[in-house]
Parts: sequence; C-alpha cells; structure tokens
Amino acid sequence: MKKTIYYLLGAVALVAGLLAWQWHERDALQQRLEDLRRGNAKQAAALKAASAPKKVPDEQSDREEEIAAAVRAALAMPAGPERDTALNAAQLWNLKPNDALEVLPYFSGTRPREEALRDIFGNWAKTDPAAAVAASAKLPDKMDGYYAQKAIVLTWREAQPGAALAWVQTLPDGVFKAASIGGIATEWATNDLPGVRAWLQQAAPGTAWDTVFRAASAKWASEDPKAALDYVTRLPSNPLVNDTIASVVTAYAKTDAAGAAPYVTQIPDAKSQATAALAVGIAWAAKDQPAAQAWALSLPEGDTREYATAGVAKGWSTKDQLAALTWVQGMPVGDTRDRSLYTIMSFPFSLGYPQLTANIAATMQPGDAQQIAYKVVAGDWAETNPESAMQWVSGLPAGALRDTTTYALATGLYGNRALTAAQFAEAAPLITAIQSSKWRKDGIIQLAIGWFRVDYPAAAAWVNQTDLPEADKKALFEDNPEKK
Repeated sequence: MKKTIYYLLGAVALVAGLLAWQWHERDALQQRLEDLRRGNAKQAAALKAASAPKKVPDEQSDREEEIAAAVRAALAMPAGPERDTALNAAQLWNLKPNDALEVLPYFSGTRPREEALRDIFGNWAKTDPAAAVAASAKLPDKMDGYYAQKAIVLTWREAQPGAALAWVQTLPDGVFKAASIGGIATEWATNDLPGVRAWLQQAAPGTAWDTVFRAASAKWASEDPKAALDYVTRLPSNPLVNDTIASVVTAYAKTDAAGAAPYVTQIPDAKSQATAALAVGIAWAAKDQPAAQAWALSLPEGDTREYATAGVAKGWSTKDQLAALTWVQGMPVGDTRDRSLYTIMSFPFSLGYPQLTANIAATMQPGDAQQIAYKVVAGDWAETNPESAMQWVSGLPAGALRDTTTYALATGLYGNRALTAAQFAEAAPLITAIQSSKWRKDGIIQLAIGWFRVDYPAAAAWVNQTDLPEADKKALFEDNPEKK
C-alpha cells in the first residue's frame, strides 16, 4: 500500500514539474517581449501586431508567424539602414495592412519607408482598394500619403481602370492628379480600347474625358487609323476633336497617305486642317510625288492648299533636293512659294544647293520666313564653302536682314573645324560691320571662339580692337584662355 502511495506521489511530482517548466518558458517568452516593449513605447504596438495570434488557416498562420519573427528580430536591431533593410526583407505586405502600418515609424531612411508604403498599399489595392484609399487619406505624413496613393493608382488601374479613374477625379487638382489620369488613360487604352470607347460615350465632359479621349485616339490611330477617323469625324466639333482628327490623319498618312487625304477637308477647323494637309503632303510626296502634287494643287485656294503644297515640297526634298527646289523656284511669288521653301529649310536638312536656295530666298516676301531662309543658307554655306558664303553675305544690302544673316555666317564659321586663320581674318570685317549692337556682339563672340582654335594671338588682338563691352571681353578671355 505504501509503495503504491509512493508511486502516485512520484507521478504527481513529475506532472507538477512539467507544468512548472512550461509556465517558466511561457513567463520567459512574455518577459522577453515585455523587455522589448519597455525599450520603446511606440514599439509596443508593432510587437503586439506582429505577435498577436491570427485566426487563419495553419499555412497562413505559419507564414505570418515567420514574418512576425522577422519583424521582432529587425526591431531588436539599432535604428539605421540595416534595420530598414531587415524590415523590408520581412515582407510586411503579407501581414494585415493595419498591422504592417504599425511598423512604419521604425524606418529611419526615406527610401526604405517609401518602398514599404509602395509594397503595403500596392498589395492592399489588389484585394480592397477602397480600404487602401481610406487608409492612405489618414496617414499623418503628407509624403506617406503621396507614396501610398501612387501605389494604389499603379495597382488599381490594371484591374479596374474605370474605378481608379473615378477615385482619382476626386483628388485635389495638381501634378499628381494630372499624371495619374494620364497614366490610367494610357494603360486603359493599351489594354482595353473597347472599354475605353464605352466609357467615353457615357462619361461627363471634363479634363479626364479629354485625357482618355486623346489616349484612346492615339492608340486606335496606331492600330486602325481609318476606323479611328470614321469615329472621331462623327463627334461634335470642338478644338480637342479637331486637333485629334488632324493627329489621326497624320498617323494614317504614314501608312496610307492617299487614304488619309480625303479626310483633310473634313476637319472643321482651318488650322487643324492645314496641319493635316502638311502631314499628308510630306508623307505622300516621299512615296509618290506626282500623285501628291496633283492632290495638293487640286485643293481650293487657301491655307490648306498652301500647307499641302509645302508638305509636298518637303517630302519631295527628302528624295531629290534639287528637283524639289527647282519646283519651288518655278512657283509664283507669294505665300505658297514662301511657305514651301520655309518648310524645306525648317526641318533638319543638309542644304546641298546653297546658291539656288539663296536665289529663291531673295525673291521671298520680306518677313520671318525670308529671314530664317537667309540664316539657314548662311550657316550651312559657311560650313561647306566659306569663301562663297562670305562673298554672298558681303553683297547683301545693309539692314536688319544682312545683320541676322551675318550673325548666322559667324555661327557657321565657328562650327567649321577646317577653317584657316586667314579665313577667320577675312570674315572679321563682315562681323564688325553688323549695324545691330546685339547681333554684332554675338557675332564677335562666335567668330572669336572659332578663331581662338587656330590663331589665338590674332583673334585676341582683333577682339581687343572691337567695340565689344569690356565685361564681355573679360568673360570671353576667361572662358577661352590661351593654351600654351
């Protein structure tokens, strides 16, 4: 009997010992957590969120416990870049969003904090964008709110662009709102053009409608410009629609100028019509000059015909400069002829026939177009045949046109790396003879910089003899010291 009692007492003692050991381990774990909590009052919320039991399936519970353990380990580290890296490596976005946000105050660096916000709110927007939006609005730091909303937009627009757009429209006007609307519109048009067109039919006019319409039209024009034109030309006329028609016509002309041409005259706005006519003329003449020329000349007198003809001249010049210039030379003096030459020269263009171009420019009507033509001739000619260019400029009558042309000559001479010291010296009197003080000063500086390269003493002596203001002389010499 006594032996049985001893056995029972031993069993009770063993059970009591096991229970005491478990209680000790539990108390030790609680004490470690409490020690961390006492270390930082704010840290308590993060530790509580990370260590709280989760009523989720075992697999998810295990995953969250792994993250919580990683967070606890990171928070035990000193503040700094290493702790920031460890916190982001813990994959906070896999926690419940509100729990993850409790960790934000413990980031030291701006970029790691931004990365955390991006991941948390981007992931949150996949499952509950409305809750993510509400939480972003409550963030006390303005920049935190910005990064959070940016992440929401980037995620939400992929799955529900219409809903994302509706939310963005409620935001205050500014750069972020405009950029977000543009991003949504572009991605939506790229991925779901029919959905965009359906939205346009029922959406209210405004900035968002205009942005989405532009994006949709651009995308549609790249895929099926004729269908896009059939759609946009049926819309009520307004500046945006008219500009869009011109843009789509331009896109269509790149692949089928003959097909795009009939739409030019359907554009209600004269300016947009002229822009489209120019684009069609350029594209068509590059492939079929006779057909393009016949179309341009068949248009009624006015800006549209003028721009179409100018476009033909430009398109033709890319294939045969001499033929295009000869055709322009034979046109009657007037706006169409002037614009045709100006169009050829206003594009990136290697002028192969400066004397012919100069002859045509001389018969242009006085004005900006003629001035630009003269400047292009002078600058290009100075690089290809400086002696002829200087001779031409020296024969121009004194006045504003000669002043700007001579300055352009100086710029071209400066860019001519083959120019000799003697040629720079020959050009010097032309520059100092410029009547306009502004163009004379700028011309002296341009010629001097080029001249310094080949004969610094001669160039410096010439500069000192000019009427260039002393402050400009000093700056010129300081910026271009003689190389010993």
